Amino acid sequence: MRFDSSILTFTVVCFLSTDYVCAAHSTSDPPPDFNADMLFSFLAKNDYGSSMTRQPTPRPTCKPGEYGCPETHPPTLRPKVSDPPSESPSEPPTPVGECDVKVTITCLGLNEPFSNMDCMEIPSPNLQCSNGSNIDKLSFSFIGGDCSKSANTQDDEVEDAQCEDFGGVPSERSRITCVTEDGVTVFNQDVSIGEVFDVPTSDSLSLSDLLICDVFSSGEKKQTVQINTDGKADLFLKDIYGSLQVESCGDKNDPNPKNCMVDVEYTYTIDNVHPTSPMDVTSLNRTIFTRKEVNGVSAGGTTTEDLIDRVDPAFVLPDETTTVKETVTIDLCVEGEYETSVIVKADPPEGKPCESSDKYTIVTKPKGCRVDVEIACEDEEG
Repeated sequence: MRFDSSILTFTVVCFLSTDYVCAAHSTSDPPPDFNADMLFSFLAKNDYGSSMTRQPTPRPTCKPGEYGCPETHPPTLRPKVSDPPSESPSEPPTPVGECDVKVTITCLGLNEPFSNMDCMEIPSPNLQCSNGSNIDKLSFSFIGGDCSKSANTQDDEVEDAQCEDFGGVPSERSRITCVTEDGVTVFNQDVSIGEVFDVPTSDSLSLSDLLICDVFSSGEKKQTVQINTDGKADLFLKDIYGSLQVESCGDKNDPNPKNCMVDVEYTYTIDNVHPTSPMDVTSLNRTIFTRKEVNGVSAGGTTTEDLIDRVDPAFVLPDETTTVKETVTIDLCVEGEYETSVIVKADPPEGKPCESSDKYTIVTKPKGCRVDVEIACEDEEG
């Protein structure tokens, strides 16, 4: 079949089979954009190819490069879509109602020069008070007892130093009066056993070479002690003169005298580490175990107390804390340990209770020694 158009003259050759298979041969140059699809579209529009069926299989007469023969391309390979990665197993949500508590102990000094210092780093003082200069400040603890409790080197070596009892022992609460050798009163107050007091009571007063203290019970003198304070005679922290024990010493120009008794502050921090469940703190048991070595004799003790009344607030929300503070006096001049431990218990709204514990230890190692020196002089004959 031959067809003419204003665009192109071409011959269509069809092979008779089950369906028509046709190829077109142009007698003139086709436009650049002409292809086989345009041919079949043309035939369909002019009703020439109403009985012709376009085959999906390649036409045997169509050779690559001929007009009307579509270009062939290798099939486009699509990347294989892999299955999405499986999600890693996540932690199951923590159910509300469980309990998780943590308690920690911290300790800081309260007295200068140890204010805000970690208690484990507070050093013990050198025990020797006498350094050749007059001692201007002293503090004593009232320990009670008679002169047989004395433990110092002045009683044996210093003529003026002495302890004398006047029948019986001082009562638990006694009047103590201290004067200088010039008769100036530098202390006059009632003191209970265990209390610590300063001599003199005011910076406007001064000590002389000798300090004389009288102890009265119910108006009756029970004891007199005399202590040399000229700075040349041996005087040490923790020396005992009858019912008085030396706890600190220094001079007026020293803002931080040597001190055995130091106040420290323990902080017990209770942390609700559970992410979703609140808790009620039900107990905070604190135990202080003290071990001391006094004059070669072991001493100490244990005290336990439930501090739950100080826990405020006791109801702690998730990831929040509550704290309890406690002031304790430690003795730096006695070799030993102060071991503080706490156990906290808490209950959630539902579920089992929980508990936590912590421990804090302070070790004291005082410095200082006593040296006895004797000088003997003999002639050549002995």
